Amino acid sequence: MPLGRLTPEETAHVTRFRDAWLVAGALHPAGRGFVGFDPDRRPVVVPPVGRNVHVRWTPDLPEASVALSGKVTSVGVAGPPELVALVRSLFPGARITAPGTMQRPPFDGPVDLRS
Repeated sequence: MPLGRLTPEETAHVTRFRDAWLVAGALHPAGRGFVGFDPDRRPVVVPPVGRNVHVRWTPDLPEASVALSGKVTSVGVAGPPELVALVRSLFPGARITAPGTMQRPPFDGPVDLRS
């Protein structure tokens, strides 16, 4: 689905996210958004609206998931069935898929009327 227009407040949040990760970690442009990468395991960050992602390694997924409770809508996870089950239990309302399969079946564009 197209991103649409962001409000001035949403645009300001994206700018702060971008500027923070330019200083605090690593930032990678991703189309109209960004991927912020935290190599130092700072507190979990919920990225701003739009096409923005925050990546953080953690040795304790249940602990890290607390800050994201109720905010995660989709998770890509790869690993043994036990890991997938853990992720599913931590994010009960989220769509859980294997990386690379979130858009399956792929959208065909504006004429795609599948539910």
